[in-house]
Amino acid sequence: IAGILAFGLVLTIRSVSHELELARMKSDFVSTVSHEFKSPLTSIRQLAEMLQSGRVPSEERRQQYYDVLLEQSERLAMLTDNILSLARIEEGRAEFAFETTDVSALLTKVVSSFQERVRHEGFDIELKVQGPIPLVAVDRTALLQAITNLIDNAIKYSGDSLPQNPE
Repeated sequence: IAGILAFGLVLTIRSVSHELELARMKSDFVSTVSHEFKSPLTSIRQLAEMLQSGRVPSEERRQQYYDVLLEQSERLAMLTDNILSLARIEEGRAEFAFETTDVSALLTKVVSSFQERVRHEGFDIELKVQGPIPLVAVDRTALLQAITNLIDNAIKYSGDSLPQNPE
């Protein structure tokens, strides 16, 4: 009986420790997501208030603000899509639609959209494709999301120091 009780106690402690670790991870996740959402929302709000109050000095500046509003709303949409995708994966409901894709064209599209978005921040994104990339069967949306996340993280975590000769 003592052995069974000890075994039960060990299982209970292990289960509680696992649940506490999961709760901590969920809390960290919520904190990170909240922070990621707060930044674009703050930008959107500030720019919208300036546009609404008429405190924008020129039409050129107004257009820049509209561009930033669009970029930040796209960033929020991407963050939301990432969270929903993660939830579907965790629940085992992720579905992939594989189709023959020109990865080179997809990369070109993603890089050009990022170039427009970050050029005013002093970043220059360059795509070098050496040789032809064969057509491959991939889930276009999932690949696009993964590439976008990689580039977004590279921009976000590069800080003020940019490599002089990236290869």
